[in-house]
Amino acid sequence: MKVKQLGNGGGFDFHMANSSFLIESNNHTILFDCGFNIMDRLKSDSNIKIEDINDVYISHMDEDHVGNLKMFIYWRYFIHKKRTNVICHRGLEIDIINYLKNMESEFIGCRTVDAYMFDILTIGSESDSVIYPDFNIKATDCFHGKLITHGAIFYVKNKSVFISADTKASSYIEKVSKDCDLIFHDFSNWDFVTRNVHTCKTDFELEYTSKYKSKVIKYHTGEENFKKSWYIL
Repeated sequence: MKVKQLGNGGGFDFHMANSSFLIESNNHTILFDCGFNIMDRLKSDSNIKIEDINDVYISHMDEDHVGNLKMFIYWRYFIHKKRTNVICHRGLEIDIINYLKNMESEFIGCRTVDAYMFDILTIGSESDSVIYPDFNIKATDCFHGKLITHGAIFYVKNKSVFISADTKASSYIEKVSKDCDLIFHDFSNWDFVTRNVHTCKTDFELEYTSKYKSKVIKYHTGEENFKKSWYIL
């Protein structure tokens, strides 16, 4: 399994791009979140083939995580003649449907896109998953300010990767991801403590064990780890 970080910036960071990852197995590629400047990253990287990214996992509805989803679906359909699977927690399904429902085109008779360009696949928290021949995805729950956000654990054979998806610190997050081989946890370099919608420095020190912290690759932090790739064999 390969994990490539596409962006490591916040909602207003154009240079680092929005936080997003590609998770690849031998037969499958999944995009984790599709913020408003992620298409530029996908198109500018000659090693990435958009036509091969069959699925997009959406963690929550902030624009820096969902803002390029329509363009991504359009691009795959009109440029590559391929449909896209949009994977989300079932609690986001209505929001995703409402977000995409105005995607209409004269090229397909002004009929709504969902019958042609994409499918929505929903999962719950921990209890069920999306299963492919060599891929399994489980969703997690946490809070991002007042929003519920859904991180995900990606399993390929006996290896697993967890991406936290903009969480406020939570012992639950450590519990569900403790056995993962790689842990990507969003982290704020600023520290407003209770006002912060991400895991800030104080949260990170107080809410998590030393064992968990030693396994974490921090993201949402700017230059750190930007554009890096990790391999789990």
